[in-house]
Amino acid sequence: MDTEEFAARVAAPLREHVSLRAGFDARVMRAVEMAARPWWRRTHAVSVSPLGGLALAAGIAALMVLSGVAASRVSDPAPTASTIIAQAPDTVHVVRFVMHDADAQHVALVGDFNGWSREATPLVPSEVDGRWVVDVVIPPGRHEYVFLIDGERWVTDPSAVSQRDEFGQASSVVRIGDALRGT
Repeated sequence: MDTEEFAARVAAPLREHVSLRAGFDARVMRAVEMAARPWWRRTHAVSVSPLGGLALAAGIAALMVLSGVAASRVSDPAPTASTIIAQAPDTVHVVRFVMHDADAQHVALVGDFNGWSREATPLVPSEVDGRWVVDVVIPPGRHEYVFLIDGERWVTDPSAVSQRDEFGQASSVVRIGDALRGT
């Protein structure tokens, strides 16, 4: 068999008339239209095995439970954010206390967390005029404190909740960690 005869035998079936099924043109045009759409507007078929469906349902249920826990924490009534530091029980709580007094020569932090000592926790002047700051490690719980200015003037923290004791003395309150859960 020579090459011409071979080519004729191979080409013969290719020259035969092919009849297409009904709707072929419509299917081709629909595929072209789908390809022209942006990816987010295309329709997609998704099939999930029973095990995959179970895993998906478990994941959704876990998200619902976690979002419910987070929502209950957010909806709990609590004092202002400036007076609360809430973390896990084993967390070290460092609280920054800030006092503004441009005329002060010395400012100290006095509270139940330092035995109401006038010398234990002095504030230091910051770069901002009249601003005094100190960072203190405080255990979880509810604590009362005041600022002692120049060794004689007792001032409550203007950015915190204040209260008066049974003797009429005002003090500020800070709640740390688990203090939010009802103490």
